[in-house]
Amino acid sequence: MEVDQVHADFQNGTLKQYNLPDSTYLIPTTMDAKAISKMINGILELSEPIEFDIYLNGERLVTSISECLEERKINSENALKIIYTLALQEPKQQDVDNLNSWIPSISYSAVDSIVGVCSYDGGAFLYKCPQMTKAFNFKTHGKSASSICLFAKGNIDSGVLQVVSGQVNGSLECYKVNIKQQRESLIYKDDSAHTDTISTIAIDEEGAFIVTGGFDNAVVIYDNTEILQDVYQNDDKIESGKRRLEKVNKIKALCKLTHHTKTVTAITCFDVSNNISNVCTGHDTGSVCIWDLRGPNDSALEFKSAIKDCNLRNSAWTSIFNRMTSCISWNPNRDHLVACTSMGGSVIFLDPRSPRSPLSRVRLEYENCPDRITSCCWSSEIDLMITTASVAMASFMDDSIGDVEEYELNEAIRRSIEDLCVVSFPSI
Repeated sequence: MEVDQVHADFQNGTLKQYNLPDSTYLIPTTMDAKAISKMINGILELSEPIEFDIYLNGERLVTSISECLEERKINSENALKIIYTLALQEPKQQDVDNLNSWIPSISYSAVDSIVGVCSYDGGAFLYKCPQMTKAFNFKTHGKSASSICLFAKGNIDSGVLQVVSGQVNGSLECYKVNIKQQRESLIYKDDSAHTDTISTIAIDEEGAFIVTGGFDNAVVIYDNTEILQDVYQNDDKIESGKRRLEKVNKIKALCKLTHHTKTVTAITCFDVSNNISNVCTGHDTGSVCIWDLRGPNDSALEFKSAIKDCNLRNSAWTSIFNRMTSCISWNPNRDHLVACTSMGGSVIFLDPRSPRSPLSRVRLEYENCPDRITSCCWSSEIDLMITTASVAMASFMDDSIGDVEEYELNEAIRRSIEDLCVVSFPSI
């Protein structure tokens, strides 16, 4: 039996200035998110209208209340829990650079606020955030960089950082870069790291290990301790403008994981939430999945007991792109904000609690054609860095031009992202 009205407990998920005078209201079931947002504006008597996102019983409301009750089979006799937050607005785009080559990888170092990208013509480019001014660039020895990873420690003003570059031929190169002195030095190398292109590189937060993955289906793990010591040694030992190849050391791998016998094509990218509760995976079909890492009673997953089956609970799934999902990046400070990109030229911001209802969508084009997005990363809680492979012609890789673009979320979006962070939702 359909009901015309329901009791709803309203909870403010944003700034205190938007607290309602009462928490419980009797509202019509014909109302949707837009109507509820308008109601909140009226109760607060706001001079300028503000758009709110509405969450009903932990999921974003995208239909009318009555449709939602029927779809989710919610008992209307119980009071509904409604949480409202400031809505995410349209991001602002800023073009940063044009590298005239395919950009396959991007990395961010929070210590010194440096974004690094690499290109297939062997270039490595570093930019200073948030102004996105070019800090330094150099050519890698392999002359065809396929992946990049930055790591910095110690004094923020030192200008010294470690740049690790993977090459198309499978070799791995570790550089000491001094941005202030505008010089780089190749200090470690492994020509036998992989037998094919290195597609991804990661360094843990402590800088203890380097992990690489490639098209040869292998994962290689290196000890980074000694390399870091050499990166932060007395900088006077390196002659300006010269590459001392005779001083390049061989990197020794700790281990090589070769269990995979076939390339995994279904999963194209993934990222883990900051609280280690979820994994978000992107797929070649254009879909995105949220996997739950939590055990019973929301406790942390005991990996030793989970290794036997290696199965995680798929808590949510959505098909959001018509082409391959190219990159997933979890916001560094906001557990409820994930950026997803596609080779079809779309950027979608998701709340993992309701992934089927995007918070915002951006479309990138080059000469009126969809632009291919190759990678992305957050340079701050409000800035998303994106690399594209713009093409002047429809054919793949013809006249390819690489662009680095920054999405700077304006002040309204800054507030709404902060609001998403503090909202307390039931567990998925």
